[in-house]
Amino acid sequence: MNKQNLITIGRWIAVLPAAVAGLLVGSLVSNLFFSVQMFFTNIAPGSFWAEVNHSILSSIIAAAAAVYLGCRTAPTYRKIVSLILGALLVMLATVGVISALYIGEEVGWTIASAISIIFGTGIVIYTFFEEGEDYTFG
Repeated sequence: MNKQNLITIGRWIAVLPAAVAGLLVGSLVSNLFFSVQMFFTNIAPGSFWAEVNHSILSSIIAAAAAVYLGCRTAPTYRKIVSLILGALLVMLATVGVISALYIGEEVGWTIASAISIIFGTGIVIYTFFEEGEDYTFG
């Protein structure tokens, strides 16, 4: 087995961890950014705009970062990888909504967050499909 095959195998193994890291880093960075923004604009932590920032915008950014980093890690077939990662994120969002319903929580913002995850995932999937055929390394 040559070095290039080992690198390819390593990149395939790293796709899911890269997507999880993208989700965590995207969520962390967006929440940090919105916390600083709320501090300087005097938005109250429990207000409507704070919830929009937290539930909707952070979900879009985190989902987009997850799919983007996972797909950029994949050595080939990025379109298919984007669809698979998108499906996994939609399933994760669905589990979140079902859990909120089961617990009896307020589900309005949870549903908004789930829709935002679908939207953020869709943006990145669309960009990967618009890039053209992508079956090469790099």
